[in-house]
Amino acid sequence: MTINVRDFDSKDALLAEVEALIRSTLSKSSEREYALMVSGGNTPLPVYAAIAADPIEASPQAYLAFTDDRYVPIDSPDSNFGNARAMIEAVGLAERTIRINPDLDIEACAARYDADLAAFLARGASIPVALLGLGADGHTCSLFNDTDLARAENCLAAPAYKESPPDRITVSPKLLAQVGEIIFVVAGDDKAEMIDALINNPDSITAGKAVSQCASVSLWRV
Repeated sequence: MTINVRDFDSKDALLAEVEALIRSTLSKSSEREYALMVSGGNTPLPVYAAIAADPIEASPQAYLAFTDDRYVPIDSPDSNFGNARAMIEAVGLAERTIRINPDLDIEACAARYDADLAAFLARGASIPVALLGLGADGHTCSLFNDTDLARAENCLAAPAYKESPPDRITVSPKLLAQVGEIIFVVAGDDKAEMIDALINNPDSITAGKAVSQCASVSLWRV
């Protein structure tokens, strides 16, 4: 697997490019439905806020989906959906966001997200781009270790159990393999070791294993 690396001079420049990508992807015209898949974490939050403050009108065919989310109420500060909700509503995607339902028990929640993603793809929709994070421990989405990878092997979404709450719902490598382009968006000096591993020895970390079957993988870093 080859990782296409793009370096940025500053975090502001990186986030500006992420913002431009989200805007252009959500507003593009298309004959078929498609979803932009985004992640949580702190890095993209300024981008979501900027788009909420100066929104574009999303294409009628556009959807938003999440790589993962914490199994918490949507009004929790830990909810990826909750943290992106202002942007989602501002661009007109409140009814076209594929997300987890934390009102269900965790197994049912994961099964529902799996079914929703499967139904979306089954009707001919696509996921052209997914923006992924990379943890200082080498995880991506909420795939932290080989146990998580194995649990997600035969589905599109699965639960991920943590020793310290909250548990998570995550998409699987099987789902990521159906994405047109995977883009890791990485900022922070604490990620240097994992960036090197992803580029030079991807099978040594969970993130590399998760995207090993993906057709196009890029790394945007600062």
